[in-house]
Amino acid sequence: MSEASDAASSHDWVLGVTYSVMASIIGGASKLSIRKSWLIVADLKQQAHLASVNEAFAIEGQYVHDRTGDEREYAAPSNYNSLSRQSSSSGEDTNDRKMAPLEVSPTSPSYDRSNRHQWQTNRRDSLPVNGDDDGSNYFNPTRDSSGNKSVQQLQNTAKSSKRMQIVSWSLYLSGMVGMTFLNPLCCVLAMQYATPSILAPFSGLTLVWVVLFSRCFVGEIPGMSQKVACALIVWGQVLVAVFGDHTNGSEMTVDDVISSYKEPAFQLFIFFMTGVLVLLGYAIYVSPKSSLLRKMAWGSVGGSITGFQNFLKDALEISSAAKKAGDGSPLPPVFYLFVLLAMTTAFAGLLCLAACMKRYDATYSSSMFVVSFVVSASLMSAVHYHTFQDLEGIDSYVMYPMGLVILLVGASMLVKAEECGDEVENDATRSDLNTSRGGESFSRERLLT
Repeated sequence: MSEASDAASSHDWVLGVTYSVMASIIGGASKLSIRKSWLIVADLKQQAHLASVNEAFAIEGQYVHDRTGDEREYAAPSNYNSLSRQSSSSGEDTNDRKMAPLEVSPTSPSYDRSNRHQWQTNRRDSLPVNGDDDGSNYFNPTRDSSGNKSVQQLQNTAKSSKRMQIVSWSLYLSGMVGMTFLNPLCCVLAMQYATPSILAPFSGLTLVWVVLFSRCFVGEIPGMSQKVACALIVWGQVLVAVFGDHTNGSEMTVDDVISSYKEPAFQLFIFFMTGVLVLLGYAIYVSPKSSLLRKMAWGSVGGSITGFQNFLKDALEISSAAKKAGDGSPLPPVFYLFVLLAMTTAFAGLLCLAACMKRYDATYSSSMFVVSFVVSASLMSAVHYHTFQDLEGIDSYVMYPMGLVILLVGASMLVKAEECGDEVENDATRSDLNTSRGGESFSRERLLT
């Protein structure tokens, strides 16, 4: 009998770990999908902004012909207007007047005319043109010989932009579905076979997937400080799982679950966490966009909300108690209340995570989410389920808090990396996410926010 019980228990542990690993894979893929969707949105906005800059240059710039029309030179509008006024005052026609180009060296009187003609020819040939090369399309490749944008070019640009928008929304929706339904479903199934403390390190696998696949999926290369911080976070989660509470399957009735919410310690915890969430929201609202406090608040708010795992676990306890009763009575209304609260906290935390990923890279967002989630859930378990009373041995009382401290150290390293600008390296530029064009600078964070 004992051997059969041990075999069943081992089978349950395997199922719990399997579902937890599946949840971590879904979580990592969903986070990367959400981050990729925001990067596509930023790229589309950046391309639109750069196109408007090119359009402005195309409107301002113009070619001026000499009297034979064989040579074309570029002059700024201000130079062109001043020369036009001079020609008008002298009674000469603008098209019959030789206009001085902006470039001094090739067009100086001492400059050889054959070299000058060769310079002008090379410059003209290097300009992208559509249709006849009459110089009337300036240097804008999207304009035809009449100065209007090419219809084919406009159609191709519109189709490409529309296609990328569809891809962005598809990635965002798939990430939201994964984090809203598939990931919680695997977590619920895992909780039926293993304790939350044992399953804790497998939530840290989400960070491993994000760090491993950030480069190939979203083009972001985590810095060395981020990799070290992620390693500390995973190590802290392993300590929490190994030396945490391993009790499972407590025989709780519906009345026991309801009475646990009336305990003063748990009510004080709810009040404390509500105050923390209010402070985080206030920091996000009033702090400057580049401040360290704002970054830390965005990274912590989602996991802190999701850490209220008591609603999901207690809903499972009520469902299990109703099945064991075997009287065929319907589930009590409090069960549906707990399910609603569990869905609300999970979805609210997911929205905060998506908003964080809109502003910061995937490694930072995922790591801070996991850290704040584990800390919040651990405090909740200590107060609501009295996990410290079930610790075994002095080593558990030492190593379990040490695991939480290591988690916080890893989180502080991530925040420090964000402050120093070492948080991400874009695969396209290998340096940063900024692009300069026409004397203006555009960053993805500014475009997204």
